[in-house]
Amino acid sequence: MALVLAAVLLALMNQKDGYGKSLNTFAGRYIAYGTKFYNCDQTQLPTSDKPTWNWYLRFTHHFNPLKPEELQRFDGNVTGLEEVNDNCWGVSILSDTPMDWSFPYFPIMPYGEWRFRLSYGPPGQKRASGCHIAEAVTIPKS
Repeated sequence: MALVLAAVLLALMNQKDGYGKSLNTFAGRYIAYGTKFYNCDQTQLPTSDKPTWNWYLRFTHHFNPLKPEELQRFDGNVTGLEEVNDNCWGVSILSDTPMDWSFPYFPIMPYGEWRFRLSYGPPGQKRASGCHIAEAVTIPKS
């Protein structure tokens, strides 16, 4: 019985024709690049609960797979509607700024598309001061 089950599983795993696209789940050395940066959806929130910090970023130089060593470049700013004091970081403006997407503490990552959601605010406060989303891709390094 075990031999029959093993033969069936082997036949199912080695099919060449399928109805779906196979996923490359291999992990290894990678190149990461960003595809989109935007704020969380705030249309359903009442005005008192809307985040007070927003980012507006756009690419001035998109990732080119034929030249993976060229860094992506960004323009944009961060807009805050609350007072900034010594307890907050300063605001920086990106103006055709190159971005290196290397993560030295993560030498190996699975390949695929990623979405990161970042929410932040002071401790004990229910409303987030900011909510941002970044979409990225990791591809094999050649």
